[in-house]
Order: sequence, then C-alpha cells, then structure tokens
Amino acid sequence: MKKNLLFLFLLFLVKNGNAQLTDWLPLADQHYGGTSFAQSSNGSKIYKGTYGDGVYMSSDFGNTWQSIYPSLIRGAHSIAIRRDTLFACIGGCGALGIQYTANDGQLWTRIDNGFVDTLDAYQIAVNQTTLFIACSKGVFKTDDLGKSWQVYYTSLNSGGGGFSVCTDGNNICVGSLGKILVSNDNGNSWRETIVQGVSGSVAWVVYIKGNTLFAGFGKGLYRSLNNGESWTRVGLPGRNVISFDLFGNYAFAGTDYGYSGIAEIFFSTDSGTTWSQSNFTPPSARGVWGFEKIGNKIISGGWSDGMWFADLATGRNSVSSKDLRVFPNPARDFLRVVGNVSVPADFSLFNIVGEKVLQIAIKKMDDTINIEIANLASGAYLWKLATKDQQLYTGRVLIDN
Repeated sequence: MKKNLLFLFLLFLVKNGNAQLTDWLPLADQHYGGTSFAQSSNGSKIYKGTYGDGVYMSSDFGNTWQSIYPSLIRGAHSIAIRRDTLFACIGGCGALGIQYTANDGQLWTRIDNGFVDTLDAYQIAVNQTTLFIACSKGVFKTDDLGKSWQVYYTSLNSGGGGFSVCTDGNNICVGSLGKILVSNDNGNSWRETIVQGVSGSVAWVVYIKGNTLFAGFGKGLYRSLNNGESWTRVGLPGRNVISFDLFGNYAFAGTDYGYSGIAEIFFSTDSGTTWSQSNFTPPSARGVWGFEKIGNKIISGGWSDGMWFADLATGRNSVSSKDLRVFPNPARDFLRVVGNVSVPADFSLFNIVGEKVLQIAIKKMDDTINIEIANLASGAYLWKLATKDQQLYTGRVLIDN
C-alpha cells in the first residue's frame, strides 16, 4: 500500500508541479476591475482600461490606482501604449472615439475624426509607427495620429469583422469570426486563414510573436507555429477564451463564466503547450479580460469588478514554509500544524485533481493545531495555509488511512 501511495505522490509531483498550484489573490484596490493593461517604457507606471469608469494609472505596481480619464459611458475597454503615448478606445466600443494622451491624462486628443466607425471599435494595438483598430468594418490603421486613415480587408464585413488585434513589429494579427488575418508588412497586405473547428466562434484575443501565434475562440485556445498558416487547439476545449499573454515560458489565459458558471484562469509553464487550471475563484467577475507583468508579479482584471495577482517565479503568491510545519508525512487520522504565522488563517487540503476536500479556520497559532483527516481517502494531497495579510504557504502530504 505504501509503495502505491509513494508512486501516486511522485506522479502527482511530476504531472502538476507549480503550474497546478497557481494561486491568485485579490489586489487591495480592485476598483472597476481591468479590461486591458499597458505599461510605461521604463516600467514605473501601469495603466488599465475599465468597463465602467474610464482609464486608470498606478505608480506603485498596481496596489493603488488614480483616474486619468473619468468616463461614465462604459469606460475604456481597450488601451495600448507606444513609448509613453497612451491610446484608448473610449466609451462602449469607442462611443467617444479613439483618443491618446502623452502626459498621463492631463490632455486627451481624439484622433479618429469621424472616419472610423468607432461604435464598433473592439480593440486597438500599436507598434513603433502605426495604430491599428479592429472593428466591424475591418482593420483601420493610421501612421500620423489620425490625420489620415487607411482601411484594409473591408470584405471582413461578410465574415464578422475584426474583434481583436495584436502587433509584433511589422507583423500584425487580427481575430475575426472563425478565422485569423495575418500581415507581415505592417498591414499593407493580408492573408486570411479559416481555423478548423471554430465555425461561428469569434477570436476575442490574438497574440503574435515571430511565427508563433495564439488565438482564443469560444471553443478553446488555438496556436499556430507557422505564421498563421495552420492552427491546432492546445487547450481549454469548450471554453470561451477572452484573454491571453505570454511572458517568457509562462503563459496565461482567461475565460468568461459561460463554461462552468465562473470566470477561470489557466496557466502554462511551457510556452502554451500544456495547461493547468489555476486556483482562482472570482467573487462575481463576468470574465478575465487581461494580464500584465510587473517584475515577478502578474496582475489580471475582471470585466467590471475584481483585480488579482500571482507570483510569476513560483506561480503563486507564496512565502517560505520554514516558519510552518505540517506533519507527519505520511499522515494517518490527524495532521498537525505548528509555526509562527499571522492569524487568522485558513488551512485547506486539495486532492490530486484539485478538488478542495477540507478547510478549517485557524484563529490562533500559540500551540499545535490538530486536524482530523480520518475520513479522507488514502492518497496524495496539496495543503495550503492562507493568512489574512495575503501570505500563502503550500506543501504536499501523503495520507495513509
């Protein structure tokens, strides 16, 4: 029996590692969530667009935010930055146009000049020379801050228009209804690829880096390794993937609440090849709409409420467990917890498939805490102790009942 348990425990470590244990905790200031993020050139400031309250800026790594464009018309759901010029799609689907500021919101200038059908502007993106807009009439671009505009692929009207856009130098990727458009010459010419298996599904998010592309559809996350010529689903089947980003080998994807009734975050440590679901339970968010990296911290935001963070280095907001002991290991009937950690705290156990099987509240730690586990099946478990001041301790234990 013990040999079988040891094998199961080792398998648990190999299959899950840190990716399975990714934990997200709420940021202190969650005002109106965050639908998109951008960062200043020196990394000292971070900006977010919101669904219901305009544009915000933070100078303390996302802990507190100040309004730099108050808007009562459904906020700014898409923002992008070029050096230190911030662009925003203001109002619901651009009801107040495409605007920019070069001085952190002291002055905003509208640049669409009535040319772009801004009521259907879904997403914007910039590179060193050009601003791109994905909207129902196609893909618009300007090289001169809106003095002149060019429109590409107006035939998109017959295929659902543009819903998402991403740039990597002169390489541009646009998500549409059941298909992806790619340009390798800064939008002067386009190639269209129908993605098999996603008919009738919108690509709400796209990502491009060299020849590697990702697209989040209503039927999962898809990847191309040949500049968009062919696509393969790499994860999240059946889920509506609405956000994605890649930081080195770490990839993150967010969904809406349609699949399981709650928004979800997924995590990959191998550049998006394999995926694990994060330990993430939003209070009421309709979806996870964006990610941004600040140092080793990844932040994410909800459509109209909620902001969360995780630690990129470990996949969780963790601290050393040298101040905490959970023993014996293997354990039978009881687990004992002793250490010097802040209280109150919650102690939880998760089984090998990530289901929470036990949770107790710890109000004081001046003596050994005995936790009864006699009713739990033998096997490998993850334990987690989360304190009120957002410290997190995790470990693994074998139960041999």
